[in-house]
Amino acid sequence: MIIFYLIQVLAEGLELYLIPHSHCDSGWLETFDKYYELKVKNILRNVVTLLEEDENRRFSWSEISFLKVWMENEDKKITNKFNELVAKGRIEIVGGEYVQNDEANTDFDMIIRQIELGHQFLHKEFGIERVKTGWQIDIFGHSALTPGIYSRFGYEFLVITRINEVFRSQLRETRGMEFIWKGVDFGSSESIFTHVLYDFYYAPLLLRTEFIGPCFGRPKHLEADIRECVAMLCSMCKDWSQGYRNKKIMMVYGGDFFYDNITEARILFERIEQLVDWQRDSGLYKQLKIKFATPSEYFEDIKKSNKKYPVYTGDFFPYQSYRLNIPAYWTGYYSTRPSLKQLINKAHRLARAAEIAKALIHGEEFAAYNASLALHHDAITGASKPWVAEDYEIRLESDCEKAYQAICETISSVFAKTKSSFSLALPYKVLILYNSINWDKTDLITIDSGVQHLEIKNWRGESIESQYISNHDKTAYVIYLKLTLPALSFVTLFITEHATSCKLCSTPFILKENGSIISDQYYSIEFDSHGYAKSIKNSHKKYELIQEFWSYPADRAGAYLFEPTSEGNPISDLNLESFEIWQGSVANIVEVKWKRIKEKNTNYDHYYKKIILYREKRFIWKYGLYAAENKEILVRFKSKDIAASDWFYTSNSGDLRIRKYLNSKEYSDKYNTKTKKPLIPEEKGENMYPVPGGFAINMGKEAFKIFPKFSLGVGIVSHTSFEILMHRNAPLDDSLGLGEGVDDKTFTDYILWLN
Repeated sequence: MIIFYLIQVLAEGLELYLIPHSHCDSGWLETFDKYYELKVKNILRNVVTLLEEDENRRFSWSEISFLKVWMENEDKKITNKFNELVAKGRIEIVGGEYVQNDEANTDFDMIIRQIELGHQFLHKEFGIERVKTGWQIDIFGHSALTPGIYSRFGYEFLVITRINEVFRSQLRETRGMEFIWKGVDFGSSESIFTHVLYDFYYAPLLLRTEFIGPCFGRPKHLEADIRECVAMLCSMCKDWSQGYRNKKIMMVYGGDFFYDNITEARILFERIEQLVDWQRDSGLYKQLKIKFATPSEYFEDIKKSNKKYPVYTGDFFPYQSYRLNIPAYWTGYYSTRPSLKQLINKAHRLARAAEIAKALIHGEEFAAYNASLALHHDAITGASKPWVAEDYEIRLESDCEKAYQAICETISSVFAKTKSSFSLALPYKVLILYNSINWDKTDLITIDSGVQHLEIKNWRGESIESQYISNHDKTAYVIYLKLTLPALSFVTLFITEHATSCKLCSTPFILKENGSIISDQYYSIEFDSHGYAKSIKNSHKKYELIQEFWSYPADRAGAYLFEPTSEGNPISDLNLESFEIWQGSVANIVEVKWKRIKEKNTNYDHYYKKIILYREKRFIWKYGLYAAENKEILVRFKSKDIAASDWFYTSNSGDLRIRKYLNSKEYSDKYNTKTKKPLIPEEKGENMYPVPGGFAINMGKEAFKIFPKFSLGVGIVSHTSFEILMHRNAPLDDSLGLGEGVDDKTFTDYILWLN
């Protein structure tokens, strides 16, 4: 009795806001459709039933992709009741995006697209003008894009979970688990009030049905069980309150696909109601107020306290948790399944083109549902089962086809009404090009052709210079041309194929017989005898830039982690097969091919590199490669000309972030952060970062900037070296939920733009 009384005094004045929710992944261990059929439709039905039973019950829902399917297919009587509960505020729509998107591999264009899809549905279905609470509770690290974008969309609050666990402990110790997060500045002061969940997005073990304890240990609650449960809950709330600056505690009450079983779901609500009833009848522990709530109810109440909160201006990469009480860095997923990441990027670029075409010409919208679905944090990260990844690919190809169709239909409707001001030789083909950004852009265009003699005219009837390179059998050709596209435009090229050469036809590139340097008026790149770059020179200076292919063993990593067990080695079984320099008036090109002698893939045994200088201040650097079994494949660069400090910057597509080289020799114990233990060097992935917007290397007075076509992981190796994590074959399970590794044998093509 004395112990219980002391706990009551310690917990005096606390309010516990229990937030019932169900985290429903839009594909992970099962496909989106299977999750919907097996789990989600039952969860939403159960929520309606359970909330109708008691007006004090609340629920929060975030997955709009699932909600859209359910509202379109469920019985109208049930969906009307759901709508009424939303209108009354008893069900709160949190997040409001189409999915809870990954924040490492996505750029702001992708994120905005999928948020808009979610918000458009909510406005149409429920009349919701603005979502108040962001809900990113299962994201593997958080980008500074998030507060910037969310504040622009009108969100007031944000709930997150997965941050560096050592930093979480520091926030707890300083009552800093709530703060004002200032992110990317889009022209005004973007910030959002952010709440970090105390532990995880699951209910604490004490309040889980599988835990044999006083709260859920028996089919029927005895008074002694209730008393002990309340006492333990009081103690827990007392501990949790030390991490925040007010006496109000938000505690999520759910987890992955919770509330799908109506019997268990009812128990979850009823047991808490028994605690509240017992408090009222007994008069004990009445200073701890327990109630079901929505996140907005919690946030509106703490706004009234007028507390001052710290300001945070960073991001939360890399995310570090613990595995077997040893730090585990979630940095492998930045490059897991690169071909899937590439396809997602393609789908979003095509969606952008379709949006522009339909909006400018017909004033209509284009909805890329599957491309948005693929931004889910278990999709674009590559951290899903193989058949789930395949399902995403099928969906993405469908969106690509719909985008192509929308563009063609829209442009064709314009052609039908337009008369040409010049004549064309028949037959001819029409190539449609588009520029999705709002400034003029000069690009190198490539066309795959079975004929080398092409005559190309632009939309004004002017001839365009083009050149070609043939394959060794002279059965296929790549045609190169350079073109400036007006801002936000669709333009047409008219192509006539000729059997023989003509005055205005494509001309061949000239193969340079000898040499190890490719150059134009802006750059000169030198190669060694193995075909690797060794230096780059511009008008100001010659910089050392030594490139090599690098490999780490992946025998401790899986889909999520980058955890090399050694320092790795240069890939030694690459034999130079060909090195060709092609010179022309359109561009100068170097093509290098290597053959892997030992670590062959079932279908591939070659790597390639192609560098294209096309007389602009940026140039193109391409790779094609695969990962042999149990290997991490990287491209590493070394340079003695890198600046001595502040030299590595990454872009989230909104701003640049300086990254410092870390070389930790010890780590904080998971259960006692003040206790330090020696860190084995091979167990670090702390220097790897995502680059959805590219990265920059400070070379002193100039910066070397690299922009991958799709996001990858980039790491600092030392003070004079960095590397790009290109491909991964990590077949072992890293024990973080997926249940298996990633046996990825795809050959992937990469495009990087450099200046």
